Order: sequence, then structure tokens, then C-alpha cells
Amino acid sequence: MKELLRKARSVRRFAQTPAMTADDMKEMAEALRFTPSAGNLQRIRFALITKKENRDAVFAGLKFAAYLKDWEGPKPDERPTSYLVLLTQNVPDTNLAIDVGIVSEAAVLYAAQKGFGTCILANFDRKAVSEMIGTEGWQPVLVLAFGTPSETVVSTDIAAGESIRYYRDEADTHVVPKLRADTLILREM
Repeated sequence: MKELLRKARSVRRFAQTPAMTADDMKEMAEALRFTPSAGNLQRIRFALITKKENRDAVFAGLKFAAYLKDWEGPKPDERPTSYLVLLTQNVPDTNLAIDVGIVSEAAVLYAAQKGFGTCILANFDRKAVSEMIGTEGWQPVLVLAFGTPSETVVSTDIAAGESIRYYRDEADTHVVPKLRADTLILREM
């Protein structure tokens, strides 16, 4: 599990093949339906986006990698090859936000064990994505981008107080600073 978590890094540049197919996405949705939800309310729905014209429409409203100020996002041959849009009907509350997090992480881990990379995107044009999907009464809350990673992503250990901003090094490796476990553990009792 530790290796799967390490492997499940956010990816922002993707190879175009192999791609997650519509059947792969349906299989993932089948698996995700078993994730826990507060009160077993199961308030999250999915839009599975695999067709090129729909992927392009979703991509147009996405914002990638806020810390990389000089990067405009993936080039056309680096764009995600599928998307999972998480939708809800209800006004967000704490439990719903937790449920969205659980489903998102489960999707990231599911994709990683299948050899695909993921980027969870909360910065997107919700109105445009909602209109493109056309699911009246259901609002998009997150977009998960999938594809075969075409970039190297590594983690580096940092201590409390050091910069958490990810960056690209001189070899164009995407470096993600992660707090060490001894920094995260506040108490051992």
C-alpha cells in the first residue's frame, strides 16, 4: 500500500496511449460505488469523459499547476485522455466534502494500480463543465484527469517550515516536497 501511495502522485503531463477507455472508466465507477459515505447517503455521481471532443471541452475550463507560474498547462499531446467529473446535488457540507475526498483518493489509487496517472482539479470553470455535461440539478465539484504519465514525478522530504511548493528541476522532473512523518505526528501517547 505504501508503494501504491507513492506511485499515486499528481501527474500533469500525459502520453496519449494507452488511454483509459470508456470500459475502463465504467469499471472504475463500479469499484468506486463501494467507497464509504456519511450516513450511506451516496450523494456523489459521475460523468465519464473519454470522447475527444468532450475531453477538449473539459480541458478548456481547467487550470493546471498554480505554483508553476511560467507553465500554461499540458500541450495538446500531453493532455489527459479521460476525465471523471464528480457531481453532487446538495449544498456542500463537511460530510459531503469528506465523501468527495474519499471517492477522489480511491479513484487515484484505482488508476495508479492500473498504471495510469491522475490529477485532481478543483480549479475549473464549473459553469462551462456543467453546461457541457448537461446534468441538470447536479453540480460538478471536482474533475479528475487521467492518462498514462509522461513526466517523472518525485517526492522530496522536508521539515516543518520549509517550502511545500512543487516545482520542476533542471531535468524537468516534477518535484513535490512532502513533510516527513516525524513532522506530521504531533503526539505519541
